[in-house]
Amino acid sequence: MQWLTIQQILQWHSFSIYLDVFFINHRFVENGLWRKHVYPLSHSVTNKCVGIVGLGKIGKAIAKRCSAFNMNIHYWGRTNQKVSNYTFHNNLSEMSKKVDFLVISCAGNEQTKGIIDENILANLQSTAYVINVARGFIIKQDALIISLQNNQIAGAGLDVFEDEPNVPHVFFQMKNVLLQPHAGSATEETRNIMFHQVSKHLINFYSTH
Repeated sequence: MQWLTIQQILQWHSFSIYLDVFFINHRFVENGLWRKHVYPLSHSVTNKCVGIVGLGKIGKAIAKRCSAFNMNIHYWGRTNQKVSNYTFHNNLSEMSKKVDFLVISCAGNEQTKGIIDENILANLQSTAYVINVARGFIIKQDALIISLQNNQIAGAGLDVFEDEPNVPHVFFQMKNVLLQPHAGSATEETRNIMFHQVSKHLINFYSTH
């Protein structure tokens, strides 16, 4: 049996935020709203533009899934990886003007802290969505809240937050925000993988020291 890697689990978690509309549809039927209202039209992801912040292992896996839906792949990172059919941007601000989905999957460190700020959010189209499966501090959370409150962007899918597990209550009142409890690796199978990886590293370390 071939297990998914942690990177694959996280990228599926990221992409599932796109597809949470199916859960929303379920609630629409379950709550009896179908009998009372016409279901509002949504948007297809096909031919939409996704901008991936950080094309590492997780970013590449997200891009692969997006490609299956015929989405246009743009990415920002430290170097041009020259991936066929992907568009590289060395300017994050310029990329943000072009995308329908901005997906944050880069490493969290001092260089990436707060890189998704007021200026980046202001450059996004009013129909754009922000999805963060990296680290909460990569986005300036207060700036994101203001952007959502002012309808500068269409919505957000957040798996991570600045001060976990303390999530700002203002998010709870927003119908265009999907919240996850930093659960990208929260399966029995994945935690089993993590246990074996840690065990393997410890064995390798102590066998050479």
